[in-house]
Amino acid sequence: MAHGFIDGTHTWDEHGWPILPEGFGQAEEWETMGEEIMPPNGWKAIEEAVMAEGRQLVESPSDGACFFHSVVRVLDYPLTDIELRNLTVLYMRLHIAGIKARNGDTDDKHRSWEEHIDKLSEPKAWVHDQEEIQATAQVIGRDIYCIQYTGEVQSTRVARALDNETELTILIARHNDHYKAVTP
Repeated sequence: MAHGFIDGTHTWDEHGWPILPEGFGQAEEWETMGEEIMPPNGWKAIEEAVMAEGRQLVESPSDGACFFHSVVRVLDYPLTDIELRNLTVLYMRLHIAGIKARNGDTDDKHRSWEEHIDKLSEPKAWVHDQEEIQATAQVIGRDIYCIQYTGEVQSTRVARALDNETELTILIARHNDHYKAVTP
């Protein structure tokens, strides 16, 4: 049975990456503009939508590793957030040529990708880049869907595992730069 958050309709760019809806993942920019675009009840709306689907929203520690905590919480095999971070970093180091081919030699903060990956290897470094999420999907062999509130609750497949023949997925939620797990 198809889950309501995982609808199977996606648009992909020439590299096989998802084209995200306009505004997806931009909460931090909206807040700095001082506008009331992201109401404070975003997590409440996400939780209500998740519960309506028969799932549970599970808190993750706010320690810089909330993305990795959320992902390992919904996996069906033992892996710690530290192990997943290290595997993601290793994957990115091994595939740096592809990262540079898609993005150029620097990230959005004008750091070299080598510096970017070094920063990600730090235990408190936040995941905020599509390359990091895509690398994590490859490491775990699952597509990653993310529920977000941008005035309404929406879900988008934000990363596709290239060898995901079983079409296994994980579902996480993001609001105000914090991730939480979504469990059955």
